[in-house]
Amino acid sequence: MRIRTALGLLSAIVLVAIVALCVHRAERVQAVLGLQDRLPGGVSMGSYREFGSENPIRAAFGTDKLFLSSPSDDDLMELLKFPEIRVLGIDDAPVTDSAMVVFRSLPNLEDAGLEFDGEGVTDVGLRELRSCKKLKRLAIWFADDITGKFLHSLAGQVELRSIEVRFCWQFGDDGLEALSGFPHLEEVIITDCDLSGAGFNVFEKLTDLKIVEIDLPDEALSDPALSKHLSHVSEVSLH
Repeated sequence: MRIRTALGLLSAIVLVAIVALCVHRAERVQAVLGLQDRLPGGVSMGSYREFGSENPIRAAFGTDKLFLSSPSDDDLMELLKFPEIRVLGIDDAPVTDSAMVVFRSLPNLEDAGLEFDGEGVTDVGLRELRSCKKLKRLAIWFADDITGKFLHSLAGQVELRSIEVRFCWQFGDDGLEALSGFPHLEEVIITDCDLSGAGFNVFEKLTDLKIVEIDLPDEALSDPALSKHLSHVSEVSLH
């Protein structure tokens, strides 16, 4: 009798768990489809730099990679429904600092490719990335209002291996100097920004570096000290 009771109780627990899982998945399907309907470019999944065009319902069944095209502030806040995301890409995003608080709720984020739509996000907004303690790769494109100071607030995120900044016209030497806070960096890419070449000795502290690509003014490129600072890096592109 006790065995039957125990089996019955176990069956009931399993049934409740299955129902809860089905409800959770149904909610996630609606969340992803809702985003797809609202975003001009939709929602897709895949690996970074090669997000596919697979059915977005996959995101409701456990995928941890998400790409959003042209999300607004409200759209970006929908990520609160997906705290397990490890890889996030946003494209042509006209968002502001107020939406960047969503990163406080993405503790598992490892790879962030953030392409903005010019003005809107500043150093203040990007500081929210300090909550993403597992972040290994950070790419930022077209953020007209950032200077690079936000990187100081991220210092100590020892998992970070790659930093890429492109077309951020005010990103300057402050950002370059802040790289010393990421001791295990393997890749640094900074192009179409506002670097003068000052503080280039920071690279000597980054002994794990393998790839460096940076735009510099002509006078900085002619500095003979550059080769010394980068002598331990296997792949260097300066232009």
